[in-house]
Amino acid sequence: MMMQVLAAAGIPPHTDGARAADPDNPRGYFEHAAAMRLHQDTGWIADARGKAVKIIAPLLPYLPPDNRYRLVFMHRALNEVVASQRAMLQRLGRTGAQLDDAALVRAFTGQLVRVQKWLSQRAEIPVLAVPYAEAVADPDSTAARLAQFLGAPFDRSAASATVDAALRNHGH
Repeated sequence: MMMQVLAAAGIPPHTDGARAADPDNPRGYFEHAAAMRLHQDTGWIADARGKAVKIIAPLLPYLPPDNRYRLVFMHRALNEVVASQRAMLQRLGRTGAQLDDAALVRAFTGQLVRVQKWLSQRAEIPVLAVPYAEAVADPDSTAARLAQFLGAPFDRSAASATVDAALRNHGH
């Protein structure tokens, strides 16, 4: 959802277009395969300058220190993340981790603790925490906070209008 918001606001997404829209993400995916390999290759970072990049939390510590970043950190209830992932895998007919939901939540919690510790040591990276539930419930306030954090140009109206609470169960 956040990548859609940022794109609507006028911040171009760094995406490869490899994943088409589907029932799990009807507005499409705003991802780039290179971002999933951040732990192996950071050479693509220069191509992403000035763009929004979706990076999963456990890979954030691999961001090279010689760049400037502004990090919008989406926080979503981990039980919702697990349920969304399980539903997507089920629709795709694939199996996921062989852990039960509670074990996955514990694993994700551990990852988040490590990332928060890393962020506490990287004071030069400004971070805006955005609770997912608040972004869905009050997109106008979220857009205002994003505009203040990211600066101009930022189309607050377009950013706010792109949030669709009906898509919440899709994990968008």
